[in-house]
Amino acid sequence: GLLIDSLDWQMESQPPQPPSQPAELELRSATGTVLSRQPVRILSHDDPNVTQVTLYFILGEQLQPMPRVIPRTEAVGTAALEELLWGPPPLNLAGFETAIPTPEDVLNFHARESDWGPRVTLRGLTIIDGVATADFSQELRSYAGGSLRVMLIRQQIEQTLRQFSTVQEVRIAIE
Repeated sequence: GLLIDSLDWQMESQPPQPPSQPAELELRSATGTVLSRQPVRILSHDDPNVTQVTLYFILGEQLQPMPRVIPRTEAVGTAALEELLWGPPPLNLAGFETAIPTPEDVLNFHARESDWGPRVTLRGLTIIDGVATADFSQELRSYAGGSLRVMLIRQQIEQTLRQFSTVQEVRIAIE
């Protein structure tokens, strides 16, 4: 869910895909002081340790599938939902959006409570007998919209989970 750098490819062909490699993420203040340093691993699309999932974002008022490469995991449904919560990619020329509250929505919500965090998080995902129950943090309540937005939030979560053969029904819980 974090874009560290972009190749800013200006050609009609696909940009080159660098191999998987170690890197270091640095967070700096506006003055350039290093606030934090963390080792990370940049994964190539063809790395055997990644898998592709489909996330659903909004274009106009319609859901559109968007493939995303994530680290391979047995908890692929959880990983897919966590990616969905990060929203569309930063280089979003088509204008994809999300109905799920963004950090800006959460922080500016008129009924925000003092114990709320800065963004919607996934508290857990269970799949039992084909029924997936996704439990989100209370910040999901900051959607501040009508029935269309509620429907789009549900559809984004449901379609993202229904790509997996173990899911036939989706339930959404908050806290």
